[in-house]
Amino acid sequence: MKTKFIFYLFITVLWLNLYSFKFILIEPNESEINSFHVMTTAVTQALFEEVMSYNNSYHQGEMHPITNVSWYEAIIFCNKLSEKHILQPVYKLNGNNDVNSWGALPAHRLLTWTNIEADPEADGYRLLTNKEWDYLYRQIINNQDFSLEEVAFVFSNSENTTHPVAQKRSDILGLYDFLGNVKEWYYEDRGIISPQHYESLSPEKIAFYESLSYRKFRRNDYITVKNKYGLYPVTKNSQIGFRIAKS
Repeated sequence: MKTKFIFYLFITVLWLNLYSFKFILIEPNESEINSFHVMTTAVTQALFEEVMSYNNSYHQGEMHPITNVSWYEAIIFCNKLSEKHILQPVYKLNGNNDVNSWGALPAHRLLTWTNIEADPEADGYRLLTNKEWDYLYRQIINNQDFSLEEVAFVFSNSENTTHPVAQKRSDILGLYDFLGNVKEWYYEDRGIISPQHYESLSPEKIAFYESLSYRKFRRNDYITVKNKYGLYPVTKNSQIGFRIAKS
């Protein structure tokens, strides 16, 4: 058993050296948010491709943030990365955290993966929650004097493309690109009706429940905490990526 542990540890350290990424510890002074670790940059294309074996980003570059990925793909990435590091995957579909048994990715907004939940006891990688994202944003905006262009690629200086991560200075928390470069998926479970219930609903009810099935991302290229939008979890966009966290 000891030999097996040392072997796993060696493989993990070697893998981290090849596809390095860093986390910082955040210890909020708010009772509703527990301490958590957050990745200092968005997930890069190199890291995503190593875990998922593909890269469909519109603007290609190993150290550019991954884009053109759905919320579902971000969830799968988190679980697969957790497995690589011998951690317990966070996300479960119908109580099952093995993404290899989930089946094909849904391709339509009338969802089939309606019961994805986060296991609060799991020690694996995950998306930031809504409250965590808000907390980080407030700390950065309220405690630092900077021009937006100093810490982020935004409309005025991005030249309509993504850029390698960590090219700008870090913010007061030590995070890179939190206010720009790409928008970011995060986790918020608002309650989604299961597909088998659709047949019994009126068109008005279907429209209502579809509006609740949006998953959230942050439009972090403007300084306003109100810039959060809902998209269907199957949506892919050349401007949306994600960063990961760990409890």
